[in-house]
Amino acid sequence: MLGLLTKDTTGLPVALLREQHRAAIKVVRRMQYFVAKKKFQQARKPYDVRDVIEQYSQGNLNLMVRIKELQRRVSAADPEISSDCLAHLQYYRKWPRMAG
Repeated sequence: MLGLLTKDTTGLPVALLREQHRAAIKVVRRMQYFVAKKKFQQARKPYDVRDVIEQYSQGNLNLMVRIKELQRRVSAADPEISSDCLAHLQYYRKWPRMAG
């Protein structure tokens, strides 16, 4: 009796729904469950170390290309500033890199 008085997500009493509608809602809910379950299992998969290292290397390469481009632009604008900038870059390159 209590089940007939409860309301679904639309706010309508469940007793007003036809059996076909209830079955359709159950099918949709099952599909949503299986999709969520699949996404969760994919999220739990461990990372492939090779892929992580490759992405890190690619990001590091992109960063170095940007630094070289900025250095070229600064040296074209003012050679005196360029030498100061180069000294700072060489100082920061001595820092240990983060492990991937």
